[in-house]
Amino acid sequence: MRPTLKQLKQEAADLWGVLNGVDGTDPAPDQFRKDIRQYGKLDGKADLRCRATWERACVAMEAASMLKSLENTDLVLYLHRPDTPFGIAYRDQILEAVLSHKTGLLQIKNGLERLYRQPVKATDRQNAIELFSYLAQTHEVAVALLPLALIG
Repeated sequence: MRPTLKQLKQEAADLWGVLNGVDGTDPAPDQFRKDIRQYGKLDGKADLRCRATWERACVAMEAASMLKSLENTDLVLYLHRPDTPFGIAYRDQILEAVLSHKTGLLQIKNGLERLYRQPVKATDRQNAIELFSYLAQTHEVAVALLPLALIG
């Protein structure tokens, strides 16, 4: 279920706080709207009156904060089975945003390899296989993940 616009705005504020905490910054309050416009841009434009701007901003900030703050294995596990209402509702968009980041594919690959080769929990290897299969079916990243296909 998609969040309401009010819920999206609250999610954006929460994610903005997390992202700034991860970066170690303490921005001025007026920076929030500027950052939402920056993260929510489409074709160089972002209108804060539009739901789509808030959705894009939340997805971009969620992906950025995950890439900066999560271990690669935790990133993979979250992308496979999101555990927040926002993550569940926007899983595919968050995955796209992670993959579009310059380190995203490498972090996913490293997380998949570690979960497969050195699982901590009994379900880790299966979760890695399932996310790999999903990526191979839905994204054009199979070539980059080919070494994983050979071990699976």
